[in-house]
Amino acid sequence: PDATVILTDLAAAMPLLEFNVQQHRPKVSSSVHLSTRTLRWTLEREPDHIASTSSFANEPPFDMIVGSDLLYNIEYIPHLIATMKRLLHPTRGIVILAVRWRKPYLERKFFAESGLDWQLLQPCGSQGGWGLHCSLSWNEFGDPTSHASNKYFHQTQISVHGQPQSLATITEEQAQAFPPEEFRIWEQSFIQIYLGKPKATLLVDK
Repeated sequence: PDATVILTDLAAAMPLLEFNVQQHRPKVSSSVHLSTRTLRWTLEREPDHIASTSSFANEPPFDMIVGSDLLYNIEYIPHLIATMKRLLHPTRGIVILAVRWRKPYLERKFFAESGLDWQLLQPCGSQGGWGLHCSLSWNEFGDPTSHASNKYFHQTQISVHGQPQSLATITEEQAQAFPPEEFRIWEQSFIQIYLGKPKATLLVDK
């Protein structure tokens, strides 16, 4: 095959993952080898860290890891970082990560400690013609000391039950009661896609 794609999840979620793969397999090119495997994020110091990725022992380090909405369990961010470092190629591996920000002041820990340089690929609301456009970097998003972040949240308005309202005045609880289309627009304002690459190393003449 031209590419090998392995989809992972916890053991309890594997039946659903495998069902989805079977449903969409006819749409996947024959040049792509698609499979599923269980994977539990673990810290390097945990005794079962190697065991948790043992099914990947015969695989070379991966050239790309793709993830979506992985940061909502704040306490597992160190586990995610450790697992990614173990599986990603150290010099050419890249990470494409779709982030749905919920607690940016805590979720920024992933970006700060991942060991990767991060570039924004997809700003908030830049698809679908919804009028939202947020090009904040990961270390600005939701930071109350950032002028750019405050400007985005206070000046960006969306329709709430037909009336304009700034993002800064809307809580997660309030948004749950929005009509579907208004909720979709609000939700998109907290989603970004990032590209992570290994940090460049300096060559020092000896």
